[in-house]
Order: sequence, then structure tokens, then C-alpha cells
Amino acid sequence: MNILFITELEPFPPNRGERIRSYNLINSILEFADNLILIAGNAPPKEKRYASIEYLKYPGKPTRNRWINLLYLFMRRRSFTRLLNGILSAHQINMVFIDFNFFGNYIQVFKNRGIRVTYGTHNIQSYLNYQRPVKGLKEHLYLHTEFFFEKLHERIFFKQADHLIGVSDEDLNYYRKRLKLSRTYLVPNYINENEYLGYCDAEKKQQIIMTGNFNTFQNYYGLRWFLENVWDKELAELAGLVIVGHGSKEQFQLICQDGIYSSSITAMGSVDNLKGHIAESKAAIIPLQHGSGTRLKCIEAMALKTNIVSTSVGVEGIKHDGSILIADDALSFKECLIRVLKNEIKNEEKAYQVFLSEYSFQANTPRLQRVLKS
Repeated sequence: MNILFITELEPFPPNRGERIRSYNLINSILEFADNLILIAGNAPPKEKRYASIEYLKYPGKPTRNRWINLLYLFMRRRSFTRLLNGILSAHQINMVFIDFNFFGNYIQVFKNRGIRVTYGTHNIQSYLNYQRPVKGLKEHLYLHTEFFFEKLHERIFFKQADHLIGVSDEDLNYYRKRLKLSRTYLVPNYINENEYLGYCDAEKKQQIIMTGNFNTFQNYYGLRWFLENVWDKELAELAGLVIVGHGSKEQFQLICQDGIYSSSITAMGSVDNLKGHIAESKAAIIPLQHGSGTRLKCIEAMALKTNIVSTSVGVEGIKHDGSILIADDALSFKECLIRVLKNEIKNEEKAYQVFLSEYSFQANTPRLQRVLKS
């Protein structure tokens, strides 16, 4: 089977949630595909496992005019169309896997040649974008227009795909009920358990951790809610708080005010390897107020045997069998954290077993293979 995989993301290295998703899909496909042609934002490293990949850089950068970019939800970019036609003329492609983002308007390019198309979604992107906080009449006008166009894109093009993959049952219910799609399949976010084995038995510190890309509004507002409503002197005396990820230093400085006990907080910015920091923390927090899909930060904490305290939104779509503490108000969130920090609750082993059965590479590679070969 020769597969063309398309994403506008940069999956190498897999240092953010959406990149981790693409990275693991690529590695799973390599387990059963004869050849993989990859269109992505950056090239895979020169390792033996990527020897069968033919890489081409994704050329479709958005214009500076965001209103014109909305038109490209329905128009095809000439440079990208030329690239696709060149690949299809030079190679015998059996299937196209569209991973991210709004590429539905290119599906017919492949269908015209009799090539099957699998469309992979990371979340319900239109609704995720619509949750973005904005100010001013002009920004509200653009947000509503963007939401309308993205929903229209989903409604028109998603049904043209042979398979549509969602990451959670909630997402699939949306596609089935709102878009009237029948060929929908579940392949949740997942990670390769072998890449985490060397960390998951690390000695725990009296430390709370929050990870993510803090330049996205979901993580920024989640962190802000936690610092302004949950974090207090009592928690600061029990444990330190570590904030790790892209933009964490800058966004922490924006939020930081007198009274949040910032001397107990460390904002580390981007790091090459998150695993060690998560593994040595006694609790991982996911205090999100916005979101869609499933959070890879949650799955990583499960794989690294770190207890999780989250809002309902933070673990939306995650099967956890009661191993994650969920609290949506500040007082309950704080109480859950205190119980974990005082060793009154230890759910990490239970969460790890759920991870192996639901969100590991070993569990999901066969799942993906069944979808693509069905």
C-alpha cells in the first residue's frame, strides 16, 4: 500500500500536542505501508525508520489577509494543487491520509483519479476556533464569519472522504448527527509507550506541573484561571508549581500579580524533553475552560504515572475509569490537589493501565490499520 500523508504541521520533533498526533500517525502508518510520501511543514530526521519516506515540504502558507484566507477554505491554492498533481502523476498512490487542517476542498483532486481518501481530525476545529476570546466589533465579526465558513467547509467536503477519523466519541457524535456522516471511525490521540518507559518510575518531587503551548488561548486562560482562583498560600507551602512549554515564561509574566505567591512558581519556557519534568511531578493539572478533542498532555501524564487533576473540559473525550480527579470549581480543584500532594489519593497505576489499553501505540496502530484497509 502506497500512502500519501498530508499535514501542514511540523511533526519533527513532536514537542506539542497537535504535532504529537501527526508524529504517531506517521509512525503507525510506517508499520504497514509499503511506501509513504509525506507532505508536511518539516522533514523527518535521517533515521533508519524513516528511510521509506519521500518528503516534500508543505507549500500552502496563508496570506497576510485573513479574510482572503477564508476563501481558501473553498478555493484551491495553485502551488499546492501543482504539487499534488505532480505526485499523483509520478507515483501509484493507493490512499491519501489528510491529517490537518482544512483540506476538504482538495479531496476531489484524489477522487477524480479513483484514490481513496481518509480525513483525520484532531478535534472539531470550527468549534475550537469559535471559542477564541476576542475584543471589539471587528474581531467579533471576523470570528463569526470564520466560524460560519469553517462549518460550511465541514458540511460540504467531509462527506466526500471515504473515511473520517475522530479522536473521541464526542467528536464522532457531532460528525454523525450534525453533518450526517456514516463512515466515521475512532482513533484517539495516542503516544508510543516505549518512548516513556525510561521515565515513568522517576522519584516524585513535591511539585505540580502544567504543560502546553501557552500562546494558545486554551492554555493561557486555563493557567490564568488556576493562578487567580486556585493557587494560594496553602498550596504554595505544600508544593512548587512548574509551568513548561512554548510561551510559558511570557504568558506567566502577563498574568503574574501580587498575591499569587510567584516565588513558588517556575516558568521554564520550551524544553527539549517534557517527559522528565512530568514524571518527577506529583500532580499534573489541566485547568482548561475551553477546548475540543482530547488532550495529549493528559495522556502523557497517564503514561508517566503522574496523578492528574483536571476540569471536565480538560479530560473531555478521555476514558480514564475514575483514575483522574475532576473538579470544575476552584475550591474543589484545590481540595483534589491537596489530597494528591498529601498522598491521600494515588491513582497513577490505574491511569497507566488505562493508557496501555486505550492510548498506546500498540493499541492504536492495529486500530488505524483496520480503518485504512476497510
